[in-house]
Amino acid sequence: MPVSDDISHAQVHARAEDCRLILELSGVWKVTAPRPDWSGVLGGLNPTVVRLELRDKTQWDSSLVLFVHEARRWCENAGAQLDLEALPPALRRLADRLAGAYLTRPPFDRSKSFLAVVGLATEGVGQRTREFLRFVGECTLAAVRLARQPHRFRWRDCFSEMQACGAMALPIVSLISFLAGVTLAYTGAIILRQYGGDIWVADLVGLSTVREMGAVMTATVLAGRTGAAFAAELGNMKMNEEIDALETLGI
Repeated sequence: MPVSDDISHAQVHARAEDCRLILELSGVWKVTAPRPDWSGVLGGLNPTVVRLELRDKTQWDSSLVLFVHEARRWCENAGAQLDLEALPPALRRLADRLAGAYLTRPPFDRSKSFLAVVGLATEGVGQRTREFLRFVGECTLAAVRLARQPHRFRWRDCFSEMQACGAMALPIVSLISFLAGVTLAYTGAIILRQYGGDIWVADLVGLSTVREMGAVMTATVLAGRTGAAFAAELGNMKMNEEIDALETLGI
């Protein structure tokens, strides 16, 4: 029974043989075009074996993969056997991947109630708060130990990190500050020229940069550059299993 009369669209021809239902797929299967519905194709039948066959010169994309997935889910629920041997290997492989992804990670999880979600979120906030307080406490204890025993502090490593975080970021901070200053001077000159105040462009750029924009841009660029450098270093250490080695050594 053809589902569509237009050969350019997806079609499913079904024929029943005893307890078997053979579905011949043809036409052009596009995810952007309508495709046959599985319940309409089934037509109220309850077969024990469903076989899918693909005609020659049939064009398909993920729309046909979704149709095969619907057939597989119906067969699993009805206890029927699904025969995909007549389909191309690429199509069977994609259908198997979709079935595995659906079983391991369903698209929507509505098993948790609203109260459970709120409780888990509250628990997560409490855990993050405890971790933050623990971090503050460790920093406080480390500062106390440093004040008591300054000779045990690794000053060479501290100066090396200060250079990597501060001095090495000077070129990019200088470039960003220069470009922002040029933009501010150009914009301010256009406005001040209307009132004959071109002479105050230098004062405008100097005061705004030193008092406000300079500090904000320096902090933003420094934090972004340093954070990205630390993230790249930690990622490289994780990939090379250096962090696992430190954990094994108890460091």
